[in-house]
Amino acid sequence: QMKTDFISHVSHELRTPLTAMREGTAILLEEIGGPLTASQRKVLEVLSSNSDRLYRSICSILDLSKMEAGMMEYQLAPCDAAALIHRSVTSVELIARTKGVDLESNLPENLPVIYADEERIQQVLDNLLGNALKFTPEGGKIIIGARLTTENESGRLLEVSVSDSGEGIPAEDLQRVFQRFYQSPTKTGRSRQGTGLGLAIARHIVEDHRGRIRVKSEPGIGSTFSFTLPIWAANSR
Repeated sequence: QMKTDFISHVSHELRTPLTAMREGTAILLEEIGGPLTASQRKVLEVLSSNSDRLYRSICSILDLSKMEAGMMEYQLAPCDAAALIHRSVTSVELIARTKGVDLESNLPENLPVIYADEERIQQVLDNLLGNALKFTPEGGKIIIGARLTTENESGRLLEVSVSDSGEGIPAEDLQRVFQRFYQSPTKTGRSRQGTGLGLAIARHIVEDHRGRIRVKSEPGIGSTFSFTLPIWAANSR
Protein backbone atom coordinates (compact mmCIF):
# COMPACT_ATOMS: atom_id res chain seq x y z
CA GLN A 1 0.00 0.00 0.00
CA MET A 2 2.89 2.35 0.79
CA LYS A 3 4.40 1.63 -2.63
CA THR A 4 1.09 2.30 -4.37
CA ASP A 5 0.60 5.57 -2.49
CA PHE A 6 4.17 6.63 -3.24
CA ILE A 7 3.82 5.96 -6.98
CA SER A 8 0.53 7.85 -7.08
CA HIS A 9 1.97 10.83 -5.19
CA VAL A 10 5.13 11.05 -7.29
CA SER A 11 3.13 10.75 -10.52
CA HIS A 12 0.86 13.59 -9.45
CA GLU A 13 3.82 15.82 -8.59
CA LEU A 14 5.49 15.06 -11.93
CA ARG A 15 2.47 15.92 -14.06
CA THR A 16 2.47 19.68 -13.38
CA PRO A 17 6.08 20.45 -14.40
CA LEU A 18 5.83 18.01 -17.31
CA THR A 19 2.75 19.84 -18.59
CA ALA A 20 4.73 23.09 -18.57
CA MET A 21 7.56 21.41 -20.49
CA ARG A 22 5.16 20.05 -23.13
CA GLU A 23 3.51 23.44 -23.60
CA GLY A 24 6.87 25.19 -23.82
CA THR A 25 8.09 22.73 -26.45
CA ALA A 26 4.89 23.18 -28.46
CA ILE A 27 5.35 26.97 -28.43
CA LEU A 28 8.92 26.63 -29.70
CA LEU A 29 7.82 24.25 -32.48
CA GLU A 30 5.23 26.79 -33.59
CA GLU A 31 8.16 29.23 -33.94
CA ILE A 32 6.40 31.85 -31.83
CA GLY A 33 9.75 32.82 -30.33
CA GLY A 34 11.47 32.94 -33.71
CA PRO A 35 12.43 30.68 -36.64
CA LEU A 36 14.10 27.31 -36.04
CA THR A 37 16.93 25.65 -37.87
CA ALA A 38 16.39 22.10 -39.15
CA SER A 39 18.57 20.64 -36.39
CA GLN A 40 16.77 22.61 -33.67
CA ARG A 41 13.37 21.42 -34.92
CA LYS A 42 14.59 17.82 -34.94
CA VAL A 43 15.74 18.06 -31.30
CA LEU A 44 12.46 19.69 -30.23
CA GLU A 45 10.41 17.02 -32.02
CA VAL A 46 12.30 14.32 -30.12
CA LEU A 47 11.67 16.18 -26.85
CA SER A 48 7.98 16.58 -27.70
CA SER A 49 7.54 12.91 -28.59
CA ASN A 50 9.22 11.66 -25.42
CA SER A 51 7.49 14.12 -23.12
CA ASP A 52 4.12 13.08 -24.60
CA ARG A 53 5.00 9.45 -23.97
CA LEU A 54 5.99 10.20 -20.37
CA TYR A 55 2.82 12.24 -19.83
CA ARG A 56 0.64 9.34 -21.04
CA SER A 57 2.47 6.97 -18.68
CA ILE A 58 1.94 9.29 -15.72
CA CYS A 59 -1.75 9.70 -16.54
CA SER A 60 -2.08 5.90 -16.75
CA ILE A 61 -0.55 5.47 -13.31
CA LEU A 62 -2.86 8.10 -11.83
CA ASP A 63 -5.91 6.57 -13.52
CA LEU A 64 -5.04 3.12 -12.23
CA SER A 65 -4.51 4.46 -8.71
CA LYS A 66 -7.97 6.06 -8.79
CA MET A 67 -9.53 2.86 -10.09
CA GLU A 68 -7.89 0.71 -7.45
CA ALA A 69 -9.10 3.13 -4.77
CA GLY A 70 -12.65 3.09 -6.21
CA MET A 71 -12.46 6.84 -6.87
CA MET A 72 -12.71 6.88 -10.66
CA GLU A 73 -15.80 8.71 -11.89
CA TYR A 74 -17.55 7.44 -15.01
CA GLN A 75 -19.92 9.39 -17.26
CA LEU A 76 -22.41 6.64 -18.08
CA ALA A 77 -24.77 7.15 -21.01
CA PRO A 78 -26.24 5.23 -23.95
CA CYS A 79 -23.47 4.64 -26.53
CA ASP A 80 -23.41 3.39 -30.10
CA ALA A 81 -21.26 0.26 -29.84
CA ALA A 82 -20.68 0.01 -33.60
CA ALA A 83 -19.46 3.62 -33.79
CA LEU A 84 -17.03 3.05 -30.92
CA ILE A 85 -15.56 -0.04 -32.55
CA HIS A 86 -15.29 1.56 -36.00
CA ARG A 87 -13.54 4.58 -34.47
CA SER A 88 -10.89 2.40 -32.87
CA VAL A 89 -10.39 0.38 -36.05
CA THR A 90 -10.00 3.55 -38.11
CA SER A 91 -7.39 4.91 -35.70
CA VAL A 92 -5.07 1.91 -36.26
CA GLU A 93 -5.76 1.13 -39.93
CA LEU A 94 -2.80 3.11 -41.24
CA ILE A 95 -0.42 1.55 -38.69
CA ALA A 96 -1.65 -1.94 -39.58
CA ARG A 97 -1.25 -1.26 -43.32
CA THR A 98 2.25 0.12 -42.81
CA LYS A 99 3.21 -2.92 -40.75
CA GLY A 100 1.71 -5.34 -43.30
CA VAL A 101 -0.96 -6.66 -40.93
CA ASP A 102 -4.46 -7.51 -42.18
CA LEU A 103 -7.10 -5.80 -40.01
CA GLU A 104 -10.61 -7.23 -40.29
CA SER A 105 -13.88 -6.18 -38.66
CA ASN A 106 -16.42 -8.95 -38.19
CA LEU A 107 -19.45 -7.11 -36.81
CA PRO A 108 -23.12 -8.07 -37.11
CA GLU A 109 -25.61 -5.51 -38.33
CA ASN A 110 -27.58 -3.43 -35.86
CA LEU A 111 -25.32 -3.79 -32.84
CA PRO A 112 -27.22 -2.84 -29.67
CA VAL A 113 -26.70 0.34 -27.69
CA ILE A 114 -24.56 -0.10 -24.59
CA TYR A 115 -24.69 1.82 -21.30
CA ALA A 116 -21.15 3.03 -20.70
CA ASP A 117 -18.59 5.79 -20.39
CA GLU A 118 -17.78 6.24 -24.08
CA GLU A 119 -14.28 7.66 -23.57
CA ARG A 120 -13.23 4.88 -21.21
CA ILE A 121 -14.58 2.06 -23.37
CA GLN A 122 -12.78 3.65 -26.31
CA GLN A 123 -9.65 3.42 -24.17
CA VAL A 124 -10.21 -0.33 -23.68
CA LEU A 125 -10.69 -0.91 -27.42
CA ASP A 126 -7.65 1.19 -28.35
CA ASN A 127 -5.53 -0.71 -25.83
CA LEU A 128 -6.56 -4.16 -27.08
CA LEU A 129 -6.07 -3.23 -30.73
CA GLY A 130 -2.75 -1.55 -29.94
CA ASN A 131 -1.50 -4.64 -28.12
CA ALA A 132 -2.64 -6.89 -30.97
CA LEU A 133 -0.67 -4.77 -33.44
CA LYS A 134 2.37 -4.79 -31.19
CA PHE A 135 2.50 -8.58 -31.04
CA THR A 136 1.36 -9.46 -34.57
CA PRO A 137 4.18 -9.84 -37.11
CA GLU A 138 4.17 -8.72 -40.73
CA GLY A 139 1.74 -10.83 -42.76
CA GLY A 140 -0.37 -11.57 -39.68
CA LYS A 141 -4.03 -10.89 -39.09
CA ILE A 142 -6.17 -9.15 -36.48
CA ILE A 143 -9.93 -9.64 -36.25
CA ILE A 144 -12.26 -7.56 -34.12
CA GLY A 145 -15.69 -9.04 -33.61
CA ALA A 146 -18.85 -8.62 -31.54
CA ARG A 147 -21.81 -10.77 -30.54
CA LEU A 148 -24.67 -10.92 -28.06
CA THR A 149 -24.39 -13.20 -25.07
CA THR A 150 -26.72 -14.11 -22.20
CA GLU A 151 -24.12 -15.29 -19.70
CA ASN A 152 -25.24 -12.65 -17.22
CA GLU A 153 -28.31 -13.48 -15.13
CA SER A 154 -29.37 -9.83 -15.13
CA GLY A 155 -29.82 -9.75 -18.90
CA ARG A 156 -28.10 -9.72 -22.27
CA LEU A 157 -24.55 -8.50 -22.76
CA LEU A 158 -22.51 -7.38 -25.72
CA GLU A 159 -19.23 -9.26 -26.10
CA VAL A 160 -16.41 -7.64 -28.08
CA SER A 161 -13.31 -9.63 -29.03
CA VAL A 162 -9.92 -8.84 -30.54
CA SER A 163 -8.02 -11.81 -31.98
CA ASP A 164 -4.50 -11.80 -33.38
CA SER A 165 -2.12 -14.25 -35.03
CA GLY A 166 0.83 -13.13 -32.94
CA GLU A 167 3.27 -14.87 -30.64
CA GLY A 168 0.70 -15.91 -28.06
CA ILE A 169 1.06 -15.91 -24.29
CA PRO A 170 2.57 -18.77 -22.24
CA ALA A 171 -0.04 -20.65 -20.19
CA GLU A 172 1.72 -19.80 -16.92
CA ASP A 173 1.37 -16.08 -17.69
CA LEU A 174 -2.34 -15.99 -18.56
CA GLN A 175 -3.34 -15.24 -14.95
CA ARG A 176 -0.89 -12.34 -14.79
CA VAL A 177 -1.62 -10.38 -17.96
CA PHE A 178 -4.17 -8.11 -16.24
CA GLN A 179 -1.86 -7.26 -13.33
CA ARG A 180 -0.19 -3.84 -13.18
CA PHE A 181 3.29 -3.60 -14.70
CA TYR A 182 3.11 -7.07 -16.26
CA GLN A 183 4.64 -7.30 -19.74
CA SER A 184 4.59 -10.43 -21.85
CA PRO A 185 8.14 -11.40 -22.90
CA THR A 186 9.09 -11.73 -26.55
CA LYS A 187 10.64 -14.82 -28.10
CA THR A 188 14.03 -13.47 -27.06
CA GLY A 189 12.87 -13.21 -23.44
CA ARG A 190 12.85 -9.40 -23.48
CA SER A 191 9.78 -7.33 -22.61
CA ARG A 192 8.14 -5.02 -25.12
CA GLN A 193 8.36 -1.28 -24.71
CA GLY A 194 5.55 0.12 -22.56
CA THR A 195 4.37 0.66 -18.99
CA GLY A 196 2.55 -2.63 -18.53
CA LEU A 197 -0.52 -0.75 -17.26
CA GLY A 198 -2.86 -0.89 -20.26
CA LEU A 199 -4.49 -4.25 -19.55
CA ALA A 200 -4.76 -3.55 -15.81
CA ILE A 201 -6.61 -0.33 -16.61
CA ALA A 202 -8.80 -2.12 -19.18
CA ARG A 203 -9.76 -4.73 -16.56
CA HIS A 204 -10.80 -2.06 -14.06
CA ILE A 205 -12.83 -0.14 -16.65
CA VAL A 206 -14.70 -3.23 -17.82
CA GLU A 207 -15.38 -4.53 -14.31
CA ASP A 208 -16.52 -1.07 -13.17
CA HIS A 209 -19.06 -1.31 -16.01
CA ARG A 210 -20.33 -4.61 -14.55
CA GLY A 211 -18.63 -6.52 -17.34
CA ARG A 212 -15.88 -9.10 -17.57
CA ILE A 213 -12.60 -9.26 -19.51
CA ARG A 214 -10.69 -12.43 -20.33
CA VAL A 215 -7.97 -13.84 -22.56
CA LYS A 216 -7.41 -17.08 -24.44
CA SER A 217 -4.04 -17.73 -25.99
CA GLU A 218 -1.80 -20.38 -27.45
CA PRO A 219 1.92 -19.78 -28.00
CA GLY A 220 2.75 -19.65 -31.69
CA ILE A 221 -0.92 -19.37 -32.68
CA GLY A 222 -2.13 -16.07 -31.23
CA SER A 223 -4.38 -14.54 -28.59
CA THR A 224 -8.00 -13.47 -28.20
CA PHE A 225 -8.97 -10.81 -25.69
CA SER A 226 -12.69 -10.34 -25.11
CA PHE A 227 -14.86 -8.30 -22.81
CA THR A 228 -18.56 -7.95 -22.08
CA LEU A 229 -20.68 -4.86 -21.44
CA PRO A 230 -24.32 -4.47 -20.37
CA ILE A 231 -26.79 -3.49 -23.06
CA TRP A 232 -28.60 -0.24 -22.43
CA ALA A 233 -32.17 -0.31 -21.20
CA ALA A 234 -34.53 2.60 -20.68
CA ASN A 235 -34.41 2.15 -16.91
CA SER A 236 -30.59 1.97 -16.67
CA ARG A 237 -28.98 4.12 -14.00
